[in-house]
Amino acid sequence: MDWQGKIEAEDLLQEAYIDILRQIHGFEARDGESFYRWAARIIDHKFIDQVRRFRRAKRDARREIAGSRQSLLDHVMAGDRRPSQTLRRQDAEGALMSCLARLPEESRAIVTRRFLEQEEFASIAADLGKSEDAVRRACSRAVDRLRDCMGRASRYLSAAP
Repeated sequence: MDWQGKIEAEDLLQEAYIDILRQIHGFEARDGESFYRWAARIIDHKFIDQVRRFRRAKRDARREIAGSRQSLLDHVMAGDRRPSQTLRRQDAEGALMSCLARLPEESRAIVTRRFLEQEEFASIAADLGKSEDAVRRACSRAVDRLRDCMGRASRYLSAAP
């Protein structure tokens, strides 16, 4: 199982929950467990997609996930290198992922692909049918939104009074 240790349950579930909410209008209840089965199927598909993505990339995802989150967090918290901040990085990562989920779909996709999947702007731009410069600007605006959100999420990042 080449994907073990490479897929984080929290991230997978967060993406699945977003899909469940987007698709809820198409759900039809048939019995008491139909919602559970329907939601489980969406989660299973998210998991399968993640496994396929990691197999295609053929990278060490443990290093990639930790390093890419670190990279995105560094962009959002630019210039804030206090030792006390370093100790709370895991909480900050959780807050960051929560803020990321609040971005508009295209912005979230650009940031995810650029920082978490470490794709080049040219590849993202080609897939989206946009210029590389437009994708860079959209990414910059999304990182600014993440900075704003992380400011509101400072209760996760600040030392206890």
